[in-house]
Amino acid sequence: MTRRTLPAPAIATIMALLAMLLAPPAGAKEKKEAPPPPVRTQATIAQQGGDAVKVSATILAVRQGAAAARVAGLVDSVAVRAGDRVARGQTLASLDDAEARRQFAIKLAEREEANARLEKARSDLKRDRELIARKTISASRLIESEAELAIRQALLKRADAELALARDALNWLTITAPYDAVVTQRLAQPGAWIDQGDAVAQLLDPNDLEARAAMPEAMARGLQPGATAQLTFSGDGKRWPITLRAAPPSSDPVSRNRMTWWKLPEGAPAVAGQEALITFTVGAAEGILVPKDAIIRKGGKASVFVVGADNTVQPKAVALGRSVGGYFQALEGLAIGETVVVRGNERLRPGQTVNPAPLEADAAEEVKP
Repeated sequence: MTRRTLPAPAIATIMALLAMLLAPPAGAKEKKEAPPPPVRTQATIAQQGGDAVKVSATILAVRQGAAAARVAGLVDSVAVRAGDRVARGQTLASLDDAEARRQFAIKLAEREEANARLEKARSDLKRDRELIARKTISASRLIESEAELAIRQALLKRADAELALARDALNWLTITAPYDAVVTQRLAQPGAWIDQGDAVAQLLDPNDLEARAAMPEAMARGLQPGATAQLTFSGDGKRWPITLRAAPPSSDPVSRNRMTWWKLPEGAPAVAGQEALITFTVGAAEGILVPKDAIIRKGGKASVFVVGADNTVQPKAVALGRSVGGYFQALEGLAIGETVVVRGNERLRPGQTVNPAPLEADAAEEVKP
């Protein structure tokens, strides 16, 4: 049987047809890799358990006290009254400066005299060195000139120091506010004589307040700086978060109470001397709360997607407890502060890269224990 071979032109035609059939359609483009999907996230938070305890507290100003005169003198003017707000460096009162100016002028003249005598001693020493080089005076004369120069240098330093004291005394006749404050009491009047250390006004910083509360020793024993609580002002049902600043390990020997100091949040409507109520929890360890929207239920089991440092997500199984507002108790599987996906978690895959952004504060439901 004879084997037939196709002619070369026919083979070329067939290959061209195959290339056309296998080629992608005209205008077809390569698929681009999809960008990471955007998701919204929240962090797991701590839940305090145990018994709620309430204690009375008093609001105190951290900075308050008298603005005092540093020098004695006759009050010339008082620039403030009770209730005035003053800024740091603002004039509170001024003392008569006539005597201080005279003393300053005397010390200035003494300084100029000391400087002139020092220049003469330098000139004398220079001359004596030239004379001793020509051997026209004795070596003892040179020693005296050098000693005189040293004395004049010391006297000039003393004159400088006395002039500085006179300048300070002149400046101290103006008594200024040491910090931003409110004047709670005016204590000086024009024409009155005040001694060094006498107060001209009582000041209080209304922006630096804290709460002080006396607690039974047994209650305060477990508190450490950084512990949190809530503060309620009389006549206002709103609760403000506060933080324990200090609880010194000493109790009053009579009442057996320990004093505690609490930091107030910005914006709290606190007034020095005001009464308040502190509510905090004792007797239980912290729990963990996870947002309800982060929970994915499948086959009777619950899990969440946790966002890693590299913006990849991994599923974690969680054991859930009771409902707490917009959260569930996480009995197992999560730690406090882990970032979980609460929006866009329906179609995520393990190890997938995402574009995370925190859930807006107004969209996050408040925890209501």
